[in-house]
Amino acid sequence: MSLPYLQKPNSYDNMRTTHTSTRRVHPAILSLLLVALLGWAGCDLLDPSNVTNPDTTEGSILDLPAVAGPWRNGLERQTAIVYNEIVVPAEVSTDNYANTNNFYLNDDALAFITDQDPSIEDLQFALADLRESAIFGLTKVLENDENTTNDDLAEFHFFKGLAHLLSGMYFKMLPAEDNGPPVSSEEQYQRAVAEFEEALGLSTGGDKEVSYYLAKARAHYYLDDKASAVAAADAALAADGNGDYVRYAKYDGANNVAGDDNTMQDALFERSTDDLQPLPRLDFLDPKYTDFRKTGDDQDDIAIFKIEEAYLIKAQGSLADGDVGGAQQTLVSLLDVVDARPLFTLVDASELRSNARPGSRPASEGWQIKASPQDDFRTDLTLIRNDADAEIVVPTISGTSVDADMINAANSVDAALELVYLMRQEIFLAEGIRAADFGIKWPVHENEALFNGAVTAEDRQPFIPAFIPRQSMDTFSIDFDTKQVVIDVNMNRVLVENKSMLPFF
Repeated sequence: MSLPYLQKPNSYDNMRTTHTSTRRVHPAILSLLLVALLGWAGCDLLDPSNVTNPDTTEGSILDLPAVAGPWRNGLERQTAIVYNEIVVPAEVSTDNYANTNNFYLNDDALAFITDQDPSIEDLQFALADLRESAIFGLTKVLENDENTTNDDLAEFHFFKGLAHLLSGMYFKMLPAEDNGPPVSSEEQYQRAVAEFEEALGLSTGGDKEVSYYLAKARAHYYLDDKASAVAAADAALAADGNGDYVRYAKYDGANNVAGDDNTMQDALFERSTDDLQPLPRLDFLDPKYTDFRKTGDDQDDIAIFKIEEAYLIKAQGSLADGDVGGAQQTLVSLLDVVDARPLFTLVDASELRSNARPGSRPASEGWQIKASPQDDFRTDLTLIRNDADAEIVVPTISGTSVDADMINAANSVDAALELVYLMRQEIFLAEGIRAADFGIKWPVHENEALFNGAVTAEDRQPFIPAFIPRQSMDTFSIDFDTKQVVIDVNMNRVLVENKSMLPFF
């Protein structure tokens, strides 16, 4: 199968692929950034409060002892920045969340996905910063720190690969190197795979190897390479000794470092306006991030790779082979992983669920919800939001409404595939994955084009699949007398109806 959103529309084969990156990340700029990174990491090598010369140079950083470790910390922080740029607009651009306020400028009808949107510019250049920072580690840091280990280098390759992977997931075309031409999602994924393989070749073991396999599996998944994706997923499962692996983008609210708040946490919980509201049938999973959960910190981390993804890839691979029974077994095994994930108890008395339109959403238990007019009603999908004395319990890593009976009753490829995408939606909620599953691709930003004559008009156009109902993904009817909600569109069924665009089909 050819993935249209990787190679099309309008004849991607004939598109120009020359493009330069205008915000070039010079190593000296990265070195200046590292001053903040070292402070964030709690490192004593630099104390920002004692800095008298703001023009920190590349040499002053590279002359520090054992700089490879702090540089890895800096890459972790840049990853957190990248995910802050990804998650809110990515979640709003799907049926996961509706934007009920105007603090975040991303609209539900996807009109914000243009070459002039600041969130698209911010993500584009945050990814470039991550990529070039990783390259700096593989070159300058390696040259100047004789104590750089293979595990350090493996991490540098991982972060470089992550920048390519995320570029492929969210952008139609984007430069893959400093001052280089833009390349398609497909090439970004291929470059990501090469970096993850380098990381695996250098790694001396440990949990991080699981993330390298999961990252490789995801890149092959979106490349539509079933055999390689399933093989990498199997390798991740074999490497995960405890069966509960998670790798996070890490936030640091305890040290009050600018830019290290979890933006999605603000949108879901901390701002009194509760800006983003989940689709009613996802209510039981919200809020995924709160300001209570950590000891000594008020910012929750965002999972960027977790072992659940390996099961979902394997199940989808089985269905592509027509092996419904194999997929069902894999999904039932996945339930054991999800059921073992931690839960968090809190009071979330967001009066009537939405301050933007009070009374517009379920705010208590006992509601019946249909995923579409053609679906059956389901219960137990909503929590108590209108009682300041009532505690609710939410998953903090992964949760799902799917149970073994539902899996075993899905006896056709299409029925089981719809469950796979429902589980992907629920398990990856508030992590930005669903926009990539929809095939939504952002354009090259206008500021790139202004300084780069190689950018074409086509490069500056997004790709939004025609099957996406831009005006009705988040809409539903609600009856407070009968406590019933009917969602207008079951997007998981829409995906299955267009499965020729999905990986492996």
